[in-house]
Amino acid sequence: NGGRILLWNAETLTVEREIDSYESEVGALALSPDGRQIAAAFADINQKRLQYPPEIRLYSTETWTAEGSTKLHDYPYGLAYQGDSRRLVVSGGGEQSKAFVDTFSLPTFERQHFEWDFPTPIQNAAYLKSQNGTVGIVYGMLQLFTNSATPAYGFVVQNDKENPECTKLPIAFQASHDEKRIAIGRGPAWVTRNEPGWFAIWETGQWTNSTRIHGIASQGITAIAWSPDDKWLFTGGYDQAITVWDASEFKERAVLLGHRHAISQLRIS
Repeated sequence: NGGRILLWNAETLTVEREIDSYESEVGALALSPDGRQIAAAFADINQKRLQYPPEIRLYSTETWTAEGSTKLHDYPYGLAYQGDSRRLVVSGGGEQSKAFVDTFSLPTFERQHFEWDFPTPIQNAAYLKSQNGTVGIVYGMLQLFTNSATPAYGFVVQNDKENPECTKLPIAFQASHDEKRIAIGRGPAWVTRNEPGWFAIWETGQWTNSTRIHGIASQGITAIAWSPDDKWLFTGGYDQAITVWDASEFKERAVLLGHRHAISQLRIS
């Protein structure tokens, strides 16, 4: 039935306007760090068919009108602005191609494209200006790519030997706003969702795993986000709760309850 982008009033929780609509689903949304633009990824949710070409569209938050668009070659899973809002990172994969990361320079949509022979799509990725490269989770590894498809760094973030009968991929992922740390949360296993989750913090300067918190979110972490000042970290999962962490000591400070479904995405204003 297609997808729509709606603008909601955060106080009254009512729809103020419909920004746009498309023949296929809205796969992801992202707000630029300067607050002036929204990016939307449209794609046919039935990847085997791809009846409508995947597409990225940009919208002004002043006029709520389209400012530009570009076609994609396959299904997008992750969408994120980075740095000064002049770069957009799209990650994904599907039946039509290999796992991929596209980094676009805005507003020209000049593209840097990476792809890999992996059996799963890349669900999240981020461009790090300080590293002059794109970092993402590729089949259980945190990898940094600069100007080629050969990783400059690669670190195992999930040991599948812990549960050999299924693949457990980290699916919650976000770089801090100062680009000094990356938070990765372990999502549920493909086969079972009854194991506690964990999240890990990676320092991008030395690429070391400085913090690892186990035994939280009884069914795995599926969403993670930094506060704008990077002082707080928020995690959510299948247990329908949002946990607030002090990002200096990574101690639990609050648990927000009341959601009726799993937490799939988190964004902090």
